[in-house]
Amino acid sequence: MPDDLLDVAISEATASPQAAELVRVSRRYDELRTSAAWGELREEFKRRRETVVRVLGEKALKGADPQQLRDEGIYARGFLDGVEKLLDRPDEVERKLERLVRDSYDELRHELLEATLERSPYG
Repeated sequence: MPDDLLDVAISEATASPQAAELVRVSRRYDELRTSAAWGELREEFKRRRETVVRVLGEKALKGADPQQLRDEGIYARGFLDGVEKLLDRPDEVERKLERLVRDSYDELRHELLEATLERSPYG
């Protein structure tokens, strides 16, 4: 059994099949995140977002039909938000995993504190 409380928290937090799958996915996403291609993809996305904003701004200044411009803006925003959500997926999985471990760690610390207080002659 691990000596360190954090090691125990990690073991307990990842014991369920769902958590084990989250760990597996997190590791795969970590491989993706460390790839140079991933950084290039994120930069390309930033450029595309800037281009959309610039093009829509130019169309607005040229007097494009307001409803058509609004519709185009809504479509572009939806598309870009979807791509951004996809690109943020590795970080989201990492945060879920960290939250599981943190919750497990807090629960273990609470249990240890309760057990210590129960045994204490001063409690």
